[in-house]
Amino acid sequence: MPNFPEHEALFSLCNRLRLTKEQLHPAVVEELNGMGFLWDLHVSSELKWYYHYAELKKFHGEFEHTRVPAKRGVYKSLGNWVLRQRMNEENLSEKGKMLLNDIGFEWSADIEHKKDVEWLTKFRLLQAYYKKNGHSNVPDNYEINEKLGRWVSTVRYGEARLAPWKMKLLKAVRFQFRDDIVSERMNKRQKLFDKLRQFYGNQGHTNVPEGYLDRRLSIFVAYLRQYPTRITPEEVRQLKKWNFQFSDELKEWRNKNWMDLFRKLEKFRTKHKHCRVPSTYEDQKLARWVATQRKDQKEGRLNSMRASKLKAIGFDFCHDLQLLRETRWKKMFERLVKFRNARGTTIVKQTSDDKVLAYWVRHQRQAAKRMNAKKKKMLDEIGFVWKMRL
Repeated sequence: MPNFPEHEALFSLCNRLRLTKEQLHPAVVEELNGMGFLWDLHVSSELKWYYHYAELKKFHGEFEHTRVPAKRGVYKSLGNWVLRQRMNEENLSEKGKMLLNDIGFEWSADIEHKKDVEWLTKFRLLQAYYKKNGHSNVPDNYEINEKLGRWVSTVRYGEARLAPWKMKLLKAVRFQFRDDIVSERMNKRQKLFDKLRQFYGNQGHTNVPEGYLDRRLSIFVAYLRQYPTRITPEEVRQLKKWNFQFSDELKEWRNKNWMDLFRKLEKFRTKHKHCRVPSTYEDQKLARWVATQRKDQKEGRLNSMRASKLKAIGFDFCHDLQLLRETRWKKMFERLVKFRNARGTTIVKQTSDDKVLAYWVRHQRQAAKRMNAKKKKMLDEIGFVWKMRL
C-alpha cells in the first residue's frame, strides 16, 4: 500500500496490522497471508525498491515529472528515496536505471543541465536590462519582470557557488555581488558624511534644507534623522560634534524657533497695527518666516494650532491679502473716478496733490499686460489713458 494521500487511511491500517499481528485472530492472519500481505517491509531491500518505484511511477503519471520534493509535503518520504537514487546512480543496477529512465527520471546531470539552461535564459534578460540601463542592478521589486528581480537578488548572495563560466558572463555586465554593493554603499555614505562635514564648516549647523541644491545631501540628512538606529556609534559621535539634530530634537528646535519668530511678529503688529511684514523689512529672517507661513497655509502644511495663533493676531494669509488688494484697488478706482469727474481726465501727474493716486495710476499702466480683463474693462469705461505721449 503506497503512502499516497488518497490511501492514507489504508496505509495507517496496514501499519497497525503489522504492529498487532500477535493479537490478531488466526483466521484474519491466514486471510491476510492469502492476499500476499507483507508483514515485514524490511524483508527485502529489492522489494522495498520496487515498492518506492511503484510510488514514483504513480507520481509521474499524475504530475508528468519525477522531481519529487524531499523537504516538505505529503511526498517527503518518496522525495528522499528519489534523492538517494540520484546520489547512488553509479551503484544502481542496470535494470533499475532502465526502469527509472523509462519514466523520464531526471538524474543529477540532467537537473544541473536544466538549471544551467534556465540560468542562461535569465542572464539573457539581465543582459538586455544592462544594455538599456547601463547597469545590472535590477531592483528586487522590479515591476516589469518580478522574476528577474528575484533571480538577480539570489545570484548576488550565491557568489561562492557560481561556476567560472557564469562569473565570466556576469563580469561582462558589471554585475555587483553583495560585498560589492555593501562596499559601494559604504563609499557613498562616507562621501555624504564628508559633504555634511563641509556644510557644517561653511554654515555652522547641519540643518540642510529640503530644497538644498545638493538634493542627495538633503535626502541623506532626512534619512539619518528618520532612522537613528541605522547609524553606527562612531557616526553618532561625529554627528554630535556637529550639533546634529535628530527628529525629536529638530522638532523641539523648530517649535522653539517658530514661537520666537511669532513673538517678533506680535511686536511688529503692536508697532505697525498689522502683520504684513514687507519683503524688504530690515529683519529679513522675520520677513522670510512670514512668507513661509502664508505658503505653508496655502499648500496645507500649516497645522491648525499655528494657524489659529496667527489668525488670533490678525495675520493675513494669501486669500486675505488677495481680498485686501481687491478692496484697495476698488477704493483707488473710485478715487480715480472722482478725480476724472472733477478734472475731466484720468491723467494724474506726479506733480498732482494726490501723490498716492498718481503712483497707483502709473502702476496700472505698468501692469497692463498682467491685469485681468474685468479691471481693464472698468478702466476703459472711464476713458483711462494707457499710453502717455512723450
